[in-house]
Amino acid sequence: HQHQHQHQHQHQHQHQHQHHINITSTSTSTPTPTPTPTPTPTPTPTPTSTSSTSTSTSTTVPKNQKLFTNITKEITHKFTHTENSIGHSFIQISDLLNPVTGFLLDGKHLKFKLSLKPEVIQLSHPEVTYSTFAHTFSPFSQIRDKDFSQPIGFKHDAAAIIVFPNGYSHNKYLSVFLEYKILEPDIAEKDLFFVIELMRQYPSNKTHRHSKLADAPFKKSLYFTFTDKNRAYGFSDFILSSRLLDESECFLLNDSVVFNVQIYEIAKRKNAITPPVTPVKPANSNHSNSSNKTVKR
Repeated sequence: HQHQHQHQHQHQHQHQHQHHINITSTSTSTPTPTPTPTPTPTPTPTPTSTSSTSTSTSTTVPKNQKLFTNITKEITHKFTHTENSIGHSFIQISDLLNPVTGFLLDGKHLKFKLSLKPEVIQLSHPEVTYSTFAHTFSPFSQIRDKDFSQPIGFKHDAAAIIVFPNGYSHNKYLSVFLEYKILEPDIAEKDLFFVIELMRQYPSNKTHRHSKLADAPFKKSLYFTFTDKNRAYGFSDFILSSRLLDESECFLLNDSVVFNVQIYEIAKRKNAITPPVTPVKPANSNHSNSSNKTVKR
């Protein structure tokens, strides 16, 4: 069952969830005072990564020729498990294909420089609310389809854990999900970082290896924005069923499994204010078949 803890978690976990992206398309043309065009040797392409720096190649163009500089665009985006891509309408195709702009090298190669500036959130930050709860499923072998813990209320919200012993779309895995219901007034969504741990259990009359590896729970973590429409999120492939049932792993004891859930509330947002709706009559309202229309201001 869930127990709410409003204390600050002191473990130094970090979670990256927001990146500032600076993408530069590198032009291969820069002005030089030479009046006559001279050919420039083609550089040999080399593999690059997102952290590498692309350098531009100088060419000579006529004095009256229009020159294009490098194109730089920036964007700030919160990356999550589902919101994992973002981009721009970067450049018009006509400008890209125009040889004068110098963006195409040999008519077929492009060069980009990508820089990322992540925003790191310390989960031990005072503004990050921490909660945790544990639940035991027993008898585990009697669960046919799915089972869930009774929702445990926190200060404002309620959470539960859902298990699918035979898998949810992955029949070789145990599937585990966190269900989180926002009850705080006027709050539409919350960004949560949560950890689901499958605890190891050892019989009291037997000894086991005392090591961090042997005692460590099996765990997975996710970052997700929970809303009223998206209340449940987790892992359809949490752990292989064969590993769960392996006696040497010590996950099952007396036909029971124990889960521990840690929840970090990173941010929350209020409901959007709905603008007033005013019924407006059509301009020609003398016809009997005319009807009122509703528009938003």
